[in-house]
Amino acid sequence: MILGMYLTGVLLFKELPEEMPIHWNEINQPDNWIHKKFFILTFPSIALVFMILFNFFSLMETRKSKNQHLREVWHLIQTIFIVFFAYIYMIALYASVKENISLGVYIACGVGILLVLVGGFLVKVKPDYFLKFNNFFHFNDQANKISKGKIQKIVGWSFFLGGFFIIIQSIFFKAHLYIFFFSTLIIAIFVPIFYSYFKFKKSDGIDTR
Repeated sequence: MILGMYLTGVLLFKELPEEMPIHWNEINQPDNWIHKKFFILTFPSIALVFMILFNFFSLMETRKSKNQHLREVWHLIQTIFIVFFAYIYMIALYASVKENISLGVYIACGVGILLVLVGGFLVKVKPDYFLKFNNFFHFNDQANKISKGKIQKIVGWSFFLGGFFIIIQSIFFKAHLYIFFFSTLIIAIFVPIFYSYFKFKKSDGIDTR
């Protein structure tokens, strides 16, 4: 898929404008550009670096495990994000030759779909696969041992619902999409953190159940 991204950029190179937009303001007008030579290399290269790093970390996580399903889980997550990078890249290429396209709507919708997929995945997958992920949202080791996996489901549902609302917003609330988009994204990210923090404070760092 990453090779396809490179090839697509090369095949469309002559049709692309010399200066490619890389950022759009709140009224969907480009306000920053780079030369198309750099543009067609940037997105595929980011996806390539991400794939290399993801394979490295997944190898570190699974090298001591003989669980084949764990490797499949990591591969599925990698595929989801690579598809997302490819989607953003193709939309950006299309927007460079179609001035009237509402790029923000397509990007927001793509982010929403990504959150829905990742959130649904975190809700369903076994928490043992993401112990370090759970540790990130916990404030002490004792809380992590007692509520292992619970925070993962909260993060999953927060991402899933946040992504769903972003998709709805990108369809029905285009006029104020930026405000709705970033507000929803911030809420989806911080809800699990605040939940863990207040749970920790309530029990003074010790779960009394």
